Amino acid sequence: MKFLFLMTALLGVAGCVSVKNGGPVARPSGPNQVLVEAKIMDGGKRVAVPRVMTLNGQEARVEIGQAAGVPGREQPVPTGVTLVIQPRINGGRIVFRGSCQVTRPTVERDQSELRTAAFHTRAVYFAGVANSGEVKRVEISQPDGPPLSIELKFIVMVNTAGRVDGR
Repeated sequence: MKFLFLMTALLGVAGCVSVKNGGPVARPSGPNQVLVEAKIMDGGKRVAVPRVMTLNGQEARVEIGQAAGVPGREQPVPTGVTLVIQPRINGGRIVFRGSCQVTRPTVERDQSELRTAAFHTRAVYFAGVANSGEVKRVEISQPDGPPLSIELKFIVMVNTAGRVDGR
Protein backbone atom coordinates (compact mmCIF):
# COMPACT_ATOMS: atom_id res chain seq x y z
CA MET A 1 0.00 0.00 0.00
CA LYS A 2 2.88 2.35 0.85
CA PHE A 3 4.39 1.68 -2.62
CA LEU A 4 1.10 2.60 -4.35
CA PHE A 5 0.86 5.87 -2.41
CA LEU A 6 4.43 6.85 -3.29
CA MET A 7 3.92 5.88 -6.93
CA THR A 8 0.71 7.96 -7.17
CA ALA A 9 2.53 10.95 -5.68
CA LEU A 10 5.38 10.51 -8.15
CA LEU A 11 3.04 10.23 -11.12
CA GLY A 12 1.10 13.25 -9.91
CA VAL A 13 4.25 15.37 -9.84
CA ALA A 14 5.13 14.12 -13.33
CA GLY A 15 1.71 15.23 -14.62
CA CYS A 16 0.50 11.67 -15.34
CA VAL A 17 -2.29 11.62 -12.74
CA SER A 18 -5.30 13.92 -12.40
CA VAL A 19 -6.48 15.43 -9.14
CA LYS A 20 -9.79 14.23 -7.64
CA ASN A 21 -11.87 16.98 -9.28
CA GLY A 22 -10.87 15.61 -12.70
CA GLY A 23 -8.50 18.41 -13.69
CA PRO A 24 -4.83 17.97 -14.51
CA VAL A 25 -2.14 18.39 -11.86
CA ALA A 26 -0.56 21.85 -12.04
CA ARG A 27 3.24 22.03 -12.42
CA PRO A 28 5.45 24.76 -11.02
CA SER A 29 4.95 27.89 -13.12
CA GLY A 30 8.51 29.20 -13.05
CA PRO A 31 11.50 27.94 -14.97
CA ASN A 32 13.37 25.16 -13.24
CA GLN A 33 16.30 24.29 -15.53
CA VAL A 34 19.44 26.11 -16.59
CA LEU A 35 21.62 25.22 -19.57
CA VAL A 36 25.28 26.10 -19.02
CA GLU A 37 27.60 26.27 -22.01
CA ALA A 38 31.30 26.59 -21.23
CA LYS A 39 34.34 27.21 -23.41
CA ILE A 40 37.62 26.44 -21.66
CA MET A 41 40.78 27.79 -23.30
CA ASP A 42 44.37 27.22 -22.20
CA GLY A 43 46.80 29.68 -23.76
CA GLY A 44 44.45 30.35 -26.69
CA LYS A 45 43.94 26.63 -27.40
CA ARG A 46 40.48 25.18 -26.86
CA VAL A 47 40.66 22.51 -24.16
CA ALA A 48 36.95 21.66 -23.80
CA VAL A 49 33.49 22.94 -24.72
CA PRO A 50 31.07 21.19 -22.36
CA ARG A 51 27.31 21.83 -22.15
CA VAL A 52 25.27 20.73 -19.18
CA MET A 53 21.64 21.14 -18.18
CA THR A 54 20.87 21.20 -14.48
CA LEU A 55 17.89 21.81 -12.27
CA ASN A 56 17.52 25.15 -10.52
CA GLY A 57 19.81 25.12 -7.48
CA GLN A 58 21.38 21.73 -8.26
CA GLU A 59 25.12 21.25 -8.74
CA ALA A 60 26.31 19.82 -12.05
CA ARG A 61 29.73 18.23 -12.59
CA VAL A 62 31.43 17.60 -15.94
CA GLU A 63 34.69 15.66 -16.17
CA ILE A 64 36.51 15.46 -19.50
CA GLY A 65 39.81 13.62 -19.64
CA GLN A 66 41.52 10.39 -18.88
CA ALA A 67 43.51 8.68 -16.19
CA ALA A 68 47.31 8.64 -16.18
CA GLY A 69 49.31 5.88 -14.59
CA VAL A 70 51.66 6.88 -11.81
CA PRO A 71 54.72 4.88 -10.70
CA GLY A 72 54.32 3.25 -7.29
CA ARG A 73 50.60 3.89 -7.12
CA GLU A 74 47.75 1.53 -7.93
CA GLN A 75 45.18 4.25 -8.61
CA PRO A 76 45.76 6.39 -11.72
CA VAL A 77 45.63 10.19 -11.52
CA PRO A 78 42.71 11.83 -13.36
CA THR A 79 43.82 14.40 -15.94
CA GLY A 80 41.82 16.80 -18.09
CA VAL A 81 39.09 19.28 -17.18
CA THR A 82 36.62 19.20 -14.29
CA LEU A 83 33.88 21.84 -14.28
CA VAL A 84 31.51 22.11 -11.31
CA ILE A 85 28.67 24.64 -11.51
CA GLN A 86 25.60 25.41 -9.42
CA PRO A 87 23.18 27.93 -10.95
CA ARG A 88 20.12 29.23 -9.10
CA ILE A 89 17.37 31.28 -10.72
CA ASN A 90 16.56 34.31 -8.59
CA GLY A 91 14.21 37.03 -9.81
CA GLY A 92 14.78 36.19 -13.48
CA ARG A 93 18.58 36.27 -13.15
CA ILE A 94 20.99 33.40 -12.60
CA VAL A 95 23.09 33.44 -9.45
CA PHE A 96 25.92 30.94 -9.88
CA ARG A 97 29.00 29.52 -8.22
CA GLY A 98 31.46 26.91 -9.28
CA SER A 99 34.98 25.82 -10.01
CA CYS A 100 37.10 24.64 -12.89
CA GLN A 101 40.24 22.55 -12.68
CA VAL A 102 42.63 21.66 -15.49
CA THR A 103 45.23 18.94 -14.84
CA ARG A 104 47.88 17.99 -17.40
CA PRO A 105 50.78 15.58 -17.23
CA THR A 106 54.03 17.54 -17.58
CA VAL A 107 56.93 15.14 -17.09
CA GLU A 108 57.27 11.40 -17.18
CA ARG A 109 60.73 9.94 -16.87
CA ASP A 110 61.87 6.36 -16.88
CA GLN A 111 65.50 6.28 -15.81
CA SER A 112 67.39 3.31 -14.54
CA GLU A 113 65.90 2.38 -11.16
CA LEU A 114 63.80 5.57 -11.03
CA ARG A 115 60.44 6.33 -12.66
CA THR A 116 58.69 9.68 -12.16
CA ALA A 117 55.50 11.38 -13.26
CA ALA A 118 54.57 15.03 -12.70
CA PHE A 119 51.37 16.99 -13.25
CA HIS A 120 50.45 20.65 -13.53
CA THR A 121 47.06 21.63 -12.09
CA ARG A 122 45.32 24.98 -12.21
CA ALA A 123 42.05 25.62 -10.43
CA VAL A 124 39.72 28.60 -10.22
CA TYR A 125 36.70 29.15 -8.00
CA PHE A 126 34.07 31.69 -9.01
CA ALA A 127 30.65 33.15 -8.16
CA GLY A 128 28.51 35.73 -9.92
CA VAL A 129 25.20 36.82 -11.40
CA ALA A 130 24.15 36.69 -15.06
CA ASN A 131 21.10 37.27 -17.23
CA SER A 132 19.83 34.44 -19.43
CA GLY A 133 21.98 34.37 -22.58
CA GLU A 134 24.74 36.47 -21.04
CA VAL A 135 28.38 35.31 -21.21
CA LYS A 136 30.66 35.67 -18.20
CA ARG A 137 34.43 35.25 -18.51
CA VAL A 138 36.89 34.03 -15.89
CA GLU A 139 40.61 34.28 -16.59
CA ILE A 140 43.54 32.93 -14.61
CA SER A 141 46.94 34.30 -15.45
CA GLN A 142 50.13 32.70 -14.27
CA PRO A 143 53.65 34.13 -14.13
CA ASP A 144 55.32 31.40 -16.17
CA GLY A 145 52.73 30.33 -18.72
CA PRO A 146 49.69 31.12 -20.81
CA PRO A 147 46.38 32.13 -19.19
CA LEU A 148 43.49 29.77 -18.60
CA SER A 149 40.16 31.31 -19.56
CA ILE A 150 36.61 30.06 -19.10
CA GLU A 151 33.58 31.53 -20.85
CA LEU A 152 30.26 30.62 -19.23
CA LYS A 153 26.90 31.18 -20.91
CA PHE A 154 23.73 30.61 -18.90
CA ILE A 155 20.34 30.01 -20.52
CA VAL A 156 17.14 29.66 -18.47
CA MET A 157 15.03 26.87 -19.96
CA VAL A 158 11.29 27.53 -19.88
CA ASN A 159 9.02 24.48 -19.71
CA THR A 160 5.93 25.08 -21.87
CA ALA A 161 4.73 21.47 -21.90
CA GLY A 162 2.10 20.56 -19.34
CA ARG A 163 0.28 23.89 -19.14
CA VAL A 164 -2.94 23.66 -17.15
CA ASP A 165 -4.89 26.04 -19.40
CA GLY A 166 -4.44 23.77 -22.45
CA ARG A 167 -2.74 26.37 -24.67
